[in-house]
Amino acid sequence: MKILAIENELCPLMLGEEVLLAEQRKAMYALYLHGYIREMNQKENSNEMILIMECVSKREAENYLAKLPLVRGGKSTFEIYVMEPYAGFKELV
Repeated sequence: MKILAIENELCPLMLGEEVLLAEQRKAMYALYLHGYIREMNQKENSNEMILIMECVSKREAENYLAKLPLVRGGKSTFEIYVMEPYAGFKELV
């Protein structure tokens, strides 16, 4: 199942919290290596991420993202959308 996950920063990192960012990068890289994150992009002029994920369900994506250090630390959240094939072309046939 293809999932779109859009990060929303809740509050910036404070002095001494840079370790969360390093842990976040490692955790996201692990998800990438295991095939759960297919694409990682950033919003224009922002550090917020836009992810294309491949998961069995929306719940699985939510569980993986909830374990990310910035999410656990209350610094960000993700809006999660299940992506389905465009159905509009069926009307043309």
